Amino acid sequence: MWLPKPGQVVYYRPTSKVFAAASDSFSGEASRKSRPCLVVRSTNKGINIAPLYDGEADNTLQADHGWWSPVKFLNSNIPVPTDSLMRRPIRFSYSADGKSHDYLPDLKPTFLWVGNDGEFIPSETAKKLNTADQYVRLEHGELERIQDCWTYCEY
Repeated sequence: MWLPKPGQVVYYRPTSKVFAAASDSFSGEASRKSRPCLVVRSTNKGINIAPLYDGEADNTLQADHGWWSPVKFLNSNIPVPTDSLMRRPIRFSYSADGKSHDYLPDLKPTFLWVGNDGEFIPSETAKKLNTADQYVRLEHGELERIQDCWTYCEY
């Protein structure tokens, strides 16, 4: 059975209340819509995802900085959001030419969840998710950097 692999970006509506609390959600929901999520783990039983969270208009985060890391989209003019912890941004490759589907949103200044291994999605659901491989993908070596953050942000 095909499942998304670590480093791929999928579109999913996260439900974890931890994401909601850490992102200072107004609604108390982790997300009101499908959003880009990074696959951080994949097994036969399912995948774990870490959502990407849009920065505010001034490229800052209205949330708990320890749980989110700024993202740099290489080969783009998308600004890197401000990070009060001064971490090097998590790097994603980006190709505007790869945006061929309506479900792929325009990217903006973004933060990635690095608090833990994210939300588990069972294989039956994971195998139906859309991926964004031709549009955006995690750079080589960055998954290990993300995993290093998990011990820093345990809950």
